[in-house]
Amino acid sequence: MSNFLNKVYHNWRKYFITGLLVILPLWITVYILWLLMGITGSMVSPILKMVFNGKISILTIRILSFIISLFLIWLLGLIAANIIGKKMLVGIENIIRKMPFVKDVYGSAKQLIGFFSAQKVDFRHVVLIEFPRKGIYTIGFITSDKSWTMGTKKLISVFYPTTPNPTTGFFLLIPEDELIYSDMKVEEAIKIIMSGGVLFSGNTGFNDKT
Repeated sequence: MSNFLNKVYHNWRKYFITGLLVILPLWITVYILWLLMGITGSMVSPILKMVFNGKISILTIRILSFIISLFLIWLLGLIAANIIGKKMLVGIENIIRKMPFVKDVYGSAKQLIGFFSAQKVDFRHVVLIEFPRKGIYTIGFITSDKSWTMGTKKLISVFYPTTPNPTTGFFLLIPEDELIYSDMKVEEAIKIIMSGGVLFSGNTGFNDKT
């Protein structure tokens, strides 16, 4: 009887965990979208409530607010893309950069977003490098197709980011024959670094070019 109960328990536990792993990403996604709708819609929803005066539901107001907020963000991007808009943004940034604490938060946020911007990130390849000492490997990114020379050595520009904030790190010049190359995508490598290896799929290999 005890063996039967143990089997039932283990099967229940197995399928419960499987179901949990399936539902959690979906739940988190829905929750984040709901929060995003509330945050982005907060600047529009009071106006909609006044206009409709309770004639539509709260859910409808939130959805409409979200859609209108997306349009306003797009419009802001359109304005920021022209010369006048850029000058306005520079003026606002100059004011923010003079505010204690706020300037640090804003600077860090902008740096992090800029790191993932296609205009900012132009890494060529993902490589493994021996850092901080021999026998210990870490992920780095080749940042340029151009090489440096030191005598007969060909040095490659490599950026080594830190975990969990990949916007900071070290710029290293490493002999080409000491690099271990990978066909891993840059985006995948960044996810691994930010998660401290938790999001590593386990099926990525490195090939010693030498």
